[in-house]
Parts: sequence; structure tokens; C-alpha cells
Amino acid sequence: MWEDTHQRLPLAPGRALAAGFSGGARLSTVLGTAAGGQLFGVFAAGAGFSSPEAIPKDTPFVVFATAGRHDFNYYELRGLDQRLGALALPHAVEFFDGGHAWPPADVIDRGLDWLELQAMRRGRRARDEAWLAAWEGAALARAADLEARGLLLEAGEAYRQAAAALEGLRESPAGTHAARLEARADVRRERERRADLDRREEAWIAARYRMLERLLPGGEPAPLLAELLRELEVDRVRRESRSAADAYERDAWRRRLESLRVQARFYIPQRLLAQGEFARAAVSLGVAVALEPESAPARYDLACALARGGRRKDALAELQRAVESGFTDATHMAADEDLKALRETPEFQALLRRLGAPAP
Repeated sequence: MWEDTHQRLPLAPGRALAAGFSGGARLSTVLGTAAGGQLFGVFAAGAGFSSPEAIPKDTPFVVFATAGRHDFNYYELRGLDQRLGALALPHAVEFFDGGHAWPPADVIDRGLDWLELQAMRRGRRARDEAWLAAWEGAALARAADLEARGLLLEAGEAYRQAAAALEGLRESPAGTHAARLEARADVRRERERRADLDRREEAWIAARYRMLERLLPGGEPAPLLAELLRELEVDRVRRESRSAADAYERDAWRRRLESLRVQARFYIPQRLLAQGEFARAAVSLGVAVALEPESAPARYDLACALARGGRRKDALAELQRAVESGFTDATHMAADEDLKALRETPEFQALLRRLGAPAP
């Protein structure tokens, strides 16, 4: 890939960047480490290093990382910020409203601009005073807007990152503004409150992961779906993620929901299906459906697990709900080996016709 891109693209010498989302972000850091200093920077979205506890002290590239505030990898990115800071490695981390996804365009623009600023710091790009002044003005305006909206911790972090980015390049009031906010008693109290919420959230998620892992084979009977939903507090998770009075707490409950969803929808069923544990996989996917009843893909996956486990009637009912929730891929459904046991039933053929495809 390295050779191909350098043959095909007019890449600026010494300023090559790699960008990736989730597993692609991890691959970008692997590429940067393997490239022996030839890769200048990494734009990592939704994940960080493949071995976050073993980041090389001599990491040869700068890092701009970003994640949604509802991302199940949110705390990984928070930890990445702390570890890179402790190693004094050039980096910036920004969070946006959203889940496990590429960031919106404005965050991408800020990330690319930050990487360009780092190129100037290291002599990889000619110093441009007008560009630096414009970058500083935009960074200060964004931080001031956060402060005006009462988001004081976020404003302080924006000022701090601007000051760090500009250090040694130009004098800026960003550091003074960051210190001013940090000295406020209400800001310190809010930081302590959020730290307490974070600790409780991480402990809650860890405990629920252990509950979900009871579905994995190991001699213990699999919990019933209704029992597991109560233990996981699924009703509360859904309610608080929508209506918690405090915005930071709403984000925390949404992260709980996303963390449970990715385990129940992907990681746990993936292991169970590979072992032929279709009944246990169906329980896990039932949790995913309870967390997101409107998700057509989750309902479709549940129908597949039920069909493979021999529960044809339940599988057809769930497949019907998937179609009613918006599933439309008739071609995939008709050829899906997971649904082989349903193909000759009148109900399955009727669903195919409803989706505009002839029955097989």
C-alpha cells in the first residue's frame, strides 16, 4: 500500500498522513510505527493504538484522535490522551456529539489543520504567519463560544490544546484563558463531579460485560433473556439515555447503551455462532434488539440465529419485524444460508414478494 500510494499520488515529501476509522485507525498507527519515521501523522477516528498500553516512547508520528461522546471506545480515547501526554508525544484529542462513526466535517477540518500546524512546527512546511494567525483566531473563537454556552470544561480544554499547539510558534492568550478557567471553583467542582460519574460508569459497564459473558459456554446454564434484561437494566438504560436531566449524565447513559449494544450485537454472538451455540447467540441478540427495538439489522441477525437454532416460527416472526423496521435487501435475504431452513415456507416467500423479489 505504501509503495502504491507513493507511485500514484503526488504526496508532499515528509508530510504523508494516514487516516482510519475504528480498526482502520489501529492499522494507521501500525503503519506509522512500521514506516520508520516516513509517516508524519495519523488521523485516528473511533480508536487508537492497537496496543494502547504499550505505545512506543519514540513514536515517530504526531496523532490527532477523535471519537463521539457516545462511542463505546470513548474511554479508550480519553486514556490515549493521558498516555500520549505522559510521554510528551505531540497529539490532540477532540470529542464530538455522536457514536462510533467518522467525525463530522468540521472536526475533520480541524484535525487536518492541526496536522498542518504540526508540520510547520517541525519544519515540514514553510512557516506561514497569516495562516497561523487565522488558525489561532478560529481556535480562540471556538473556545470562547464553548465558554459562552456554559461548557467551561470543554472551553478550558480547547484553550489548553490551542496553547500547546502554538507553543514556540507565536504568543497567544490561549494559555492564560485556560488557566483562568481552571482556577474557578465551579470548574473544579464540575471536574470532580464528572470524574465521579466516570468512575461509576466504567464500573457499571465492566459489571454488565461480566453478566453478558455468562452467555459464553463454560458449564453454567445460559441465563434466560428476561432475566438478563433485568440484570442489565435495559429499560433504565434506554430511559436515561433519552431523558436524564443532566447532559453529561445523558451522554454517560448513552455510552452504557452503546457499550452493551456492541457486545450483545457483535462480539458475544460472533463467538457463540462460531461454536454453534445458536440458542445462546439468540439470547445475546435478543438483548441487542431490546436495546434498539427500531434496528432492522439487529432484528435480522436475531432471525438468523433463531433459524439456525431450529426455531423456525420465532425466526419468521422476527424476520417479519425486521422488514417492518426497514430491512429491504431481498437479494441478500433470498441467498442467506442462515435462513436456509425458512426458504420453502409460505411466510418467507411472502416476505420476499413484499420486498419486490421473486421467491427462490
